[in-house]
Amino acid sequence: MNQIIKYLHQPYPCPARTWKTIAIISLLVFTILFIFKPFGISMITSEWRFWIILGYGVVTAMAVSVQIYLSPLLFPRYYDENRWTVGRNIFSTTITLILVALGNIAYGYVFGITWQHLNISVFLSALFITVAVGIFPIVLITILRQNRLLSISLREAGRINDSLERGRHNPNSSQMQQNESVITLSGTGKGDLLEMPASQLLFIEACGNYVKVNYLKNNMTAQKMLRATIKQIEDGIIDYPSIVKCHRAFLVNLSAIRQISGNSQGYRLTLNGTEDEVPVSRAFTSSIKTKIGQLSS
Repeated sequence: MNQIIKYLHQPYPCPARTWKTIAIISLLVFTILFIFKPFGISMITSEWRFWIILGYGVVTAMAVSVQIYLSPLLFPRYYDENRWTVGRNIFSTTITLILVALGNIAYGYVFGITWQHLNISVFLSALFITVAVGIFPIVLITILRQNRLLSISLREAGRINDSLERGRHNPNSSQMQQNESVITLSGTGKGDLLEMPASQLLFIEACGNYVKVNYLKNNMTAQKMLRATIKQIEDGIIDYPSIVKCHRAFLVNLSAIRQISGNSQGYRLTLNGTEDEVPVSRAFTSSIKTKIGQLSS
């Protein structure tokens, strides 16, 4: 039991919240209903069948939209992508399945298409069958995807660590040359100015209307808040190729990376002088890998 609980807490990529996800799920429901014609749909006059089944697709789109767009607004901490796990993904997908089932049962009943003799017993039975049939592929797909992404991340993390090690022992690498330059970070507030050798900068994290700069000072980790957005800071450091965006809320100094570990969400960066880990989202994994290779050459 403990192993199951531990596995459910494994990191997992937060599902994309885009119209494409809604369109794919709606099209899938439409296709299944159109081909197999369950729940009495086969008894519907053929001239109306297409439009009625299309209605099921529209209801599905509305139900999925609630889960994709409304739920994260109501429960932002639960849907935080940095906290997303295997268990949360299974639960969230099951909720989506239930919402789709509820919407389509209501649609069929209100318009007299199916479920004409709907009562609480029939309703609960239909809902139970929907979840029972759907939960197995949900769990199976989640497990297979988590294992595949974890395997890819671990393999790629090993290769990047090898590249980093070669760069540390190459005095002519771009990484070594970058460490000698000085970087200036500024914000819009009074006294919002920070200057240091580039080698001392660790990472920068977005905090609302501010950014938190994490750097080394006298071999100790220090922090300073600047009133600026992560985009403003990013635009001001274009002359420093080793400082790059690795996540929507993080900039990292690639020259400060001590080690890279992988999970199904992407990479985790361990930096010199601190035990804090910086996340690399899957959208940035390819560019981070490329830039580390360039700096190490």
